[in-house]
Amino acid sequence: MMSSRTFKCSIKILIVFISINMAVQHCYKLKLLSCNTTDTFTYGLNISLYENSTLTARTIVRKDIQTPIWKFVVLERSRTSPSQKIHYNGVIKTCDILNVIKRIRFLRELAVPLFNNPEKGNLSFKCPLRTGHYMLRDIDVPAKTGGVLKYLYTPNAIYTFDFKIYQQLPRNRMEKLCTLELNATIIKSC
Repeated sequence: MMSSRTFKCSIKILIVFISINMAVQHCYKLKLLSCNTTDTFTYGLNISLYENSTLTARTIVRKDIQTPIWKFVVLERSRTSPSQKIHYNGVIKTCDILNVIKRIRFLRELAVPLFNNPEKGNLSFKCPLRTGHYMLRDIDVPAKTGGVLKYLYTPNAIYTFDFKIYQQLPRNRMEKLCTLELNATIIKSC
């Protein structure tokens, strides 16, 4: 049986360990560097980057999109070498995104503050995606996701988040509606 003194000591060690782990996680921050977009008559996208590494996205859907599909690739490249490393490469129907977010902790930590705050925007994950204006305001990578940033961190690396949005057509054909290339780096501050 554990004595009261041993239990208190164990609790103190656990608290110190958690505090150190959280402090290390907050040592990493995503810094946005640049952004490029292309759009079509059906789908328009405008991204604004800010000095505090937040962004605002404005989307105009000019015609209903029956089955919007996102293709998402995360690349890492060194500033000194032409080689690239792919961290993620996936394709998903927009109406299935919420199920993916629920299963992946990092995405959940990014999405929950966004979706629980109506002032952050009105992004839709419904199929079909209806004609209208959609906005996401002051989007950032929360400090509590620093564990993932620590895992991804490579000194002097540039990370490219490459989004392509398609409309699924009959016979499994795809029509490209929009592209977004977002470049960032991870800053280690401690």
